[in-house]
Amino acid sequence: MEDNNDIFGSRHFSKHHRHHGWFGAMQAQRGDMKPIILNVLAEKPMHGYEIIRQLEEKSEGLWRPSPGSVYPTLQLLEDEDLVTSVEENGKKVYTITEKGMDEAKKTPIKNPWEKWDKGDIKKFIKVRVAAKQILPALMKINESEDDEKIERAMKIIQDTAEKLQKLSDTE
Repeated sequence: MEDNNDIFGSRHFSKHHRHHGWFGAMQAQRGDMKPIILNVLAEKPMHGYEIIRQLEEKSEGLWRPSPGSVYPTLQLLEDEDLVTSVEENGKKVYTITEKGMDEAKKTPIKNPWEKWDKGDIKKFIKVRVAAKQILPALMKINESEDDEKIERAMKIIQDTAEKLQKLSDTE
């Protein structure tokens, strides 16, 4: 049975991004985090949050890896002697080793944002920015506890979802 309430799900973005959902369209594939992080650390030593910010910047804001994928990967890289870490100002700063540099050079990097062409990225950013403006307004309406406003908002959402579904079904 089709879930018509899944307006931000994979069925409603585009045929190029069906397997990752709408807001999570930028995801590294299993095993890709190691070379991605090694590549970033080849530039300079960094702590985990700095790595996350650097990857977000490199992707022009489209991809921000979660700490839950970065920190375990850093631990794995350290266990494999591909990086070392030292404590600096209460943060663990990671440095790529010579072995890590060799690994980075021989492993092709698959940055999640590089599989899109620039036109797709610009379109994605516009749609994502527009969609992200909806949630704060909905939260404010919900916090008002005004049943009439909440009902009106739900009707607007349902109407909009139907219109977007119809639009997505026309090719």
